[in-house]
Amino acid sequence: MFPDAIWVSGSYLHRQNPRLEQRWIEVTADTQVDALLDAVKHSYNAEHNEFSTSPSRTMVFSNTVDAAQSVAKILQRVGIQCFLYHRESSLEERAYNLQAFRENGGVLVCTDAAARGLDIPNISHVIQAEFATSAVDFLHRVGRTARAGQSGIVTSLYTKANRDLVNAVREAEELGRPVEQAFSRKRSFRNKLKKKGRSEAEDKPKVPT
Repeated sequence: MFPDAIWVSGSYLHRQNPRLEQRWIEVTADTQVDALLDAVKHSYNAEHNEFSTSPSRTMVFSNTVDAAQSVAKILQRVGIQCFLYHRESSLEERAYNLQAFRENGGVLVCTDAAARGLDIPNISHVIQAEFATSAVDFLHRVGRTARAGQSGIVTSLYTKANRDLVNAVREAEELGRPVEQAFSRKRSFRNKLKKKGRSEAEDKPKVPT
């Protein structure tokens, strides 16, 4: 039923896929749009390379429906046609866009509704316009490309707020450790900060009223 789910339990879950190239780009509010456009245009240029024998397919992931819609508008504003896929789209719209993307290639802007359970072969480039918030989502996004002996690229845009998590993910991949541990470490660290904050608040002398 979900052919793409195989990747999560595959041989590259805990180590680097030798056919996968990962690019990590830290962005700010001022540079995020330009970085996104540069990443998408990289796919566009590759598709129009004279040696290309099949249409390029790029998936651009956002964490929310609103963000995906904003990304689609940004691309369309500069003349980059794209297909939109998220759970708030009608079934008919999703089916039409998915079929058009399969047949014609191009850019699919989506949420994690498209990260698994869909048969989309030959994805050459995955772009995280927003960094994944869970290990499962990260693994499924990355697993859309470099499949079945083919090469692929993942470009991850991240902010200062994601920096520690990204560093932990990169370290886990380099050392062959499960990526899930990086996300678990983030939650653990965040919980420790919360406990520390509560403890300090309890220890603080109360002001008499």
